[in-house]
Amino acid sequence: MKTSLKLTLILLVVAFISSCNDMNDGINKYMENGERLYMGKLDSVKTFAGQNRFMISFYLKDPRVDTLAIYWNQKGDSILLPIAPHSADSLYKVNIGGGTFPEGNSVLQFICKSRSKYKSMVVESSVNVYGARYQAKLTSRYYNKAANCTYRTPKNSMTLSFGLPANQSEIGIMLRFFNKKLDAEKDTLISSKSISDALAAARKIDATALYAYLTIPNVVYDKVTKPVTYRTLYLPEATAIDTFYTKRDTIQTLKVVSY
Repeated sequence: MKTSLKLTLILLVVAFISSCNDMNDGINKYMENGERLYMGKLDSVKTFAGQNRFMISFYLKDPRVDTLAIYWNQKGDSILLPIAPHSADSLYKVNIGGGTFPEGNSVLQFICKSRSKYKSMVVESSVNVYGARYQAKLTSRYYNKAANCTYRTPKNSMTLSFGLPANQSEIGIMLRFFNKKLDAEKDTLISSKSISDALAAARKIDATALYAYLTIPNVVYDKVTKPVTYRTLYLPEATAIDTFYTKRDTIQTLKVVSY
């Protein structure tokens, strides 16, 4: 009986030692090159769309980081950004591309590095970049040529009629006319909200109204020497860093009246 018990205990000990060796074998393959140390990775990464460029903002919590590597196109393209000495929790905003970055959606990978050759874990983010293809799709906000668009000579004011925006990324129109008060040609931004508010006012009078009437003061108008032109502004994303413009159109149908 005692012999049987001893044999059982011996077998249990051998089995335990064998399992420990198997466990160590699984760990040892990760330790062959020594202990791996990591730099602190980027924190709170945000991307902002632009015109053949983009902007990134991020925090660096590890003061040892002196280089930031950015990869895209499945690591087929990259850029190395030198990082000056900094304190922990430093906020950075960096523009990438300089007007040459390819249009489309890109998945970005960020790796922090140091002179000690340590690297951080990878942080991924994505960004949309807009360019010629997006620009080609933009159209000017329609103005109603058949409406009573007028220029009143005694008051030096004009009334224009604009339709609905082509899409929701439009942010307004930029009017260019000779400003009597400034005695110079001047660009004046009319926001999409202002046009929408004017349309809402028109619909209180006529629920079927499709056009918004805007009255602009301090205008000196002559069809040949002092024309009125406009172009439409688009922001492809709410946080985009670049605004896109359509080509400049001329208001052709201003009727000059003396009242």
